[in-house]
Amino acid sequence: MRVKPFVSWLLAVTFLLLAASGIVLYLSPVGRIAHWSGWHVAGVNKEGWQAVHTNLAVLFVAAGVWHLVLNWSMLWGYVKTWGGKGLVFGPVGAAVVLAAVFVAATLEQWVPWRWIQQGNDRMKAHWEERLPRPPSPHAEEWTVAELAQRLAVPPEELIQALEADGFGQSTGQDTLAQIASRAGQAPYQVFEAIRRRFPQAEQALQPGMGKGRQPGKKGQGKRLE
Repeated sequence: MRVKPFVSWLLAVTFLLLAASGIVLYLSPVGRIAHWSGWHVAGVNKEGWQAVHTNLAVLFVAAGVWHLVLNWSMLWGYVKTWGGKGLVFGPVGAAVVLAAVFVAATLEQWVPWRWIQQGNDRMKAHWEERLPRPPSPHAEEWTVAELAQRLAVPPEELIQALEADGFGQSTGQDTLAQIASRAGQAPYQVFEAIRRRFPQAEQALQPGMGKGRQPGKKGQGKRLE
């Protein structure tokens, strides 16, 4: 196998996949909404797409470095052809200036670069309006035992309620996300099943409500972030 064509194709394929994953993440909802609602694209959730995007970026950088090493003599030839002035006024200098402009324009929020971020913000607002919102940040990470303590009911009652609603057998240490994953559902659907039987669940997960703490009573709560 010829190395140079392989590296060139590796760069091209990785670039396309990196662009695709970047578009998916650009259009995705914020994390708390994505996790709670079970948002996904092609069967992959937001965390999965973030992992794919990160690892593709690492591969792209590695392939880029490999490409530079294989073509260093040609690139250095361009520098020698243009001479010292070429580094500033030639293609090298132009490439550096263009990249610097993109960085500065993004940080300073110049138009039209600002529009890109505004589009991302509008997309996230779109999902906020249309997808279920968690009663508190990271509500999907609450375990059955923790939720039961907040509801002031035995964990067994929650477990039996979930089993009766078709979510299978669970334990007190299972999180809402784990129960949902095993059932092929979203965490909000597990919570809805609990709330139908225990209406106080909505208030029990509000930020600032501590474990076992009843509304209107003072106490030290578990902080949710």
